[in-house]
Formats: sequence, structure tokens, C-alpha cells
Amino acid sequence: MIKESDTDCIIIGAGMGGLTAAAMLANDGYRVLVLEAAHVPGGCSSSYKRKGYVFETGATTLIGFDKNQPLMYLEERTGIRIPRTALEPSMAVHQNGEVITRYRDRERWIEEAISHFGNEKGQRGFWKLAFDVSDVVWKVSLKNPFFPPNEMSDWFRLLTNNPLDARVLPYALKSVKDVAAGFGIDTEGFLQFLDEQLMISAQSYTNDTPFLFGA
Repeated sequence: MIKESDTDCIIIGAGMGGLTAAAMLANDGYRVLVLEAAHVPGGCSSSYKRKGYVFETGATTLIGFDKNQPLMYLEERTGIRIPRTALEPSMAVHQNGEVITRYRDRERWIEEAISHFGNEKGQRGFWKLAFDVSDVVWKVSLKNPFFPPNEMSDWFRLLTNNPLDARVLPYALKSVKDVAAGFGIDTEGFLQFLDEQLMISAQSYTNDTPFLFGA
């Protein structure tokens, strides 16, 4: 029987967020208790039982192991090694009789996009911008875990950010579709491709997703 004095923190739910919080707290020396109602941990990336059957609930792939991304940060802070197998290519998209291969290497992916959707200048500009915005957002998010700021220390932390990173803020007001149109690549086929990709990650379409998030 666990006593109240045996634990400093109680985490409700053993999903990816709960497990991450527990690992970070334990790494900082807190005594942590994790409570989970399901038969296994993992939350939306796990499974559930119903009428004698086990159903997979969602995420079958993990991202976030690149520079400034959360799972790499978790591993570096805690020393935990998350078991994984790299997939290359990571995805094959079947669209209108074509197979579009999502390569992890950025330049290779841009070449693939050009080969399927044309307009080399527009595609190259769009994806270079997407990668740049993405890198800035990950870096700033890692450095500023509390946003908007909650305490005075959070405001001081904001002052340590690179002022040049503010260049991505206008893309919070532009949709992915707006940016694609700006590069002249807002064709039906390309927007269909982006819509399907965004539905996986953002659960919305190009005209509803801010480029700051969609990137």
C-alpha cells in the first residue's frame, strides 16, 4: 500500500505526455507515482481491450529525435534510450496512380516533390522555407517550455532568444495554402497531397492550418 509520504508527484495517465513528465521529474530527484487505467501504458500510441479483442489506437511511428526536438531532449536529459528502428523511406503516399516517396533526407525529398508536382523553383522555395520555419519553431519551443509566460523568469527567458527568430511569426497568420500560392504551387494535386499529410499531423487542411504549425 502506497502512503502519501512515499511520493512527491502523482501523474494521472501513462500516455506519452504522462510518461515524459514522470521521467523528467524522476530525473530531477522527485519520487513519482504514475496511475493508468488501461492494461498497458502508452495512451494514444498504445492499444486497448474491448470484448476480448485488442485494438491498436493510433501512432505506429515516432518522430522527434532530431536536433532540438522533444524525444532527443528527453533522451539527453534522462539517459533513457527509447527503442526504435529507423524507417527509410519513412512513408509511401499513393495518390492518383502515383507513388510519392517521403524521404527523410531533405534534399532528396525536395527532388521527389519536384518530380511529381513540377515547378522546381516553387517547390524548392516552399520546402526550404518549411524546413527553416520548422527548425526555428522546434528550437524556440525547446528553449521556452512555458508560453505564454507564467512567471517573471519565463519573461526573462524570452529575452535570451535570438531576435532573428521572430521572422517566423508572420507565418502564424498565413495558412499553408497561402504560402503554397505565394510560391505558385497551389495546384489541385499538390494541395491534395498537403491536405492528406496535414490530416495525419494537424487534423486540418491547408486552408485551415497556419504555416507556422504546418511547417
